[in-house]
Amino acid sequence: MQRSQLVTARRDDGVGVPRGREGRLLALFRMQQIRYLMVGGYNTAVGYAVFGALLLLFDGVVHYTILLVVAWMISTVNAFVAYRLFVFRVRGHFFRDLARFSSVYLVALGINIVALPLVVAATHFPVFIAQGFVVLGTTVGTYTAHKYFSFRRPAGP
Repeated sequence: MQRSQLVTARRDDGVGVPRGREGRLLALFRMQQIRYLMVGGYNTAVGYAVFGALLLLFDGVVHYTILLVVAWMISTVNAFVAYRLFVFRVRGHFFRDLARFSSVYLVALGINIVALPLVVAATHFPVFIAQGFVVLGTTVGTYTAHKYFSFRRPAGP
């Protein structure tokens, strides 16, 4: 068998796709939910880094919920660009998408502001650790809202 026969297979549309490990990874990469988790992981890392840096710089001076809002604003812009380009792959309606995206993130922020102190009080975990639990809890809801609201496009013909 030739290498090309081992490496590629034909999809129904005639486009060659890799087989084996590369093919499985590419298939996973094509799944919107996987891309959402990847970008979400990246954005969470950015948001956590910003929140952590703000905590280091201003803990005891500024309440952590205010620092959370500042970190949220920075990570929201970062997330919007990444989700728009990489996950949902949409064009046009930039400001409408930004307004919708921000409204979803505002709801998530509201939940976060209420839930974070509750988790801290209930578990006595450090704020930074408790925030991780809150983020896990909001991930599914924000994906669904972004898919069906923030970046929704009319169905094709």
